[in-house]
Amino acid sequence: MWSQESKTLRRDADGATPGDTPSSSFHEPDHVRSHMISAPTTPGATASLSLAQAVERSLTGSQLLSAADLFAFAADAYGGTLAEAAFTPRDAYDAAELGLHLHLLHTIGRLPAEPDAARDTLAEVERLSALLPSQTRRTAEQNDYQQFSTPAAYAGLCAWVSGVGARGDRVLEPSAGTGALCTFALASGATVHANELSDRRADLLAVLLEEAGQDPDQTLTRENADHLDAILPPSVRADVVLLNPPFSQTAGRLGRRRVVTVGTDHVLQTLRRLDPGGRLVAVLLAVRAGRTDLSDDYHGYASCPLVTGYGRLILAEFDYDGNVDSSFPFDTSKERYSMYVLKKDLLPNLYWHGMLQGRA
Repeated sequence: MWSQESKTLRRDADGATPGDTPSSSFHEPDHVRSHMISAPTTPGATASLSLAQAVERSLTGSQLLSAADLFAFAADAYGGTLAEAAFTPRDAYDAAELGLHLHLLHTIGRLPAEPDAARDTLAEVERLSALLPSQTRRTAEQNDYQQFSTPAAYAGLCAWVSGVGARGDRVLEPSAGTGALCTFALASGATVHANELSDRRADLLAVLLEEAGQDPDQTLTRENADHLDAILPPSVRADVVLLNPPFSQTAGRLGRRRVVTVGTDHVLQTLRRLDPGGRLVAVLLAVRAGRTDLSDDYHGYASCPLVTGYGRLILAEFDYDGNVDSSFPFDTSKERYSMYVLKKDLLPNLYWHGMLQGRA
């Protein structure tokens, strides 16, 4: 049984984070070295590593990190505050994710094959993830490159489904981000080749790979996964592919257009590197019922309810180019009582009692 207690973070004057040793049955896998991370070569990467290590220490003590705590740690690591532009929210969030992944790498080992035991382990992963603050701030780079990391427990489930764990397994992760999927493969003893286009995130991946005993110079590439099969050395082959590709945007090249075939393009690239008998687990957009094609584009539909008076509302619906894009069989650009009811009663109920409860 693991302790479910979470402690509010307290920081000493020197930045240390006191806390009791957590009650946990996790242990450091034999193939993972004991906290001997080489220092990165660039100042930004060095600061990110310092922040990640601070987050890892807080997780080891089961301490709850607020957003203010994380940004305070980041200010210490980067030598300046968020307001002073010493770092971005994405810098802090990505380093925090690395801290979580390092902690899991040091403690989790191979996921149990038995479903109930695997579920218990992933419940602990979810508990640890919940100690980190929610990522409420986005950057332009994150949106343009769709840098939305796989939640750690979900990444663990993908790894468990793939059956990764044999010491001889070769794993390919073509859009690795900060390494959520890689972490569980590395913790199981597999050899991982990670690819990540963002240099900032690739620097974090290099730390994770090195900590697992791999040479990032040999097992980390920084390429656009759209054309990965044509770029990777012929020697890079896989028994297991784990990926959570961008769903509708590729390397920031599509502007504001969203094309839902991007994810499947990444899958097709990695399938060419998968040896016979291999396994691929991918996080992809669900196909709508009765649909087999994924050819539709997302043109940026948005709506803006404009209350013009009591019981009157105009629902402005438009696309990226400002063209009217109505989702109703009548003109919503005219004042209507029905749209007022939609705004006042229906949408709040849908949000609070549907979407937030996972029912819509």
